[in-house]
Amino acid sequence: MGRIFLVAHHPGFRVALAVTIQNQSRQKLRIVGMAGWANGELGAIGTVQPDVVVLVVGLEAGSELRRLSQLRALAPGCQILVVDTLGEACTWQIRGWDAADALLHSEQLATELVPALCRLVAQGDRSPVSPSD
Repeated sequence: MGRIFLVAHHPGFRVALAVTIQNQSRQKLRIVGMAGWANGELGAIGTVQPDVVVLVVGLEAGSELRRLSQLRALAPGCQILVVDTLGEACTWQIRGWDAADALLHSEQLATELVPALCRLVAQGDRSPVSPSD
């Protein structure tokens, strides 16, 4: 069972994503945590060591994407799926999205979210990469 951690600014969006994943994954995926960027909420990622972190980016996409390295440090070996809520035209103008393992646009969520998560879980090896690799 794949372990998924959701990171999004808006708590309602986190809950909606969690419900969607739980309902569509047929018990292949489990939500192990949810967080925003405030008050050290991301510390839980290091404790639960998810297979995939879902990072939802919105109006502050540039600053949110700059935190990809922080997410990787908290959960070495995890895959990161960025969900863009701005739309494809805006995404290509923002630097940093290419550091993610996968990218989905909001209009793809209904049909592509769970399949993308399952692919990333299957690809991930959860082992940290050493600097010499």
